[in-house]
Amino acid sequence: MRSFLATLTMAILARGAIAGCTFHGSKCEWVGTAPFCGHHADHGGHLGIDPPHQGWLTATDTEDEDIDELYERKGSAFEDCYNDYGKGCWTGYKALYCDHNDK
Repeated sequence: MRSFLATLTMAILARGAIAGCTFHGSKCEWVGTAPFCGHHADHGGHLGIDPPHQGWLTATDTEDEDIDELYERKGSAFEDCYNDYGKGCWTGYKALYCDHNDK
């Protein structure tokens, strides 16, 4: 039982360590958790939360386009983040934040 728990813990930690994607050479992360992903905050910021890391900027979101439409428009450079998107939103949308200083 302990070895199972240790293996499960390592799998969860490893998944978190490789979370995110690359878009135009920048490290990126989707913000918003399906199925209730979030909305604009009253102050105009995405999802009412800060970027996943200080200084990261919004690259795109699924507020007006679904993930498939974004992939069609952005092309193969977007494939890694398309694959990292995860489950779709029933309400709200996800925002893709990227480290634009990471080039």
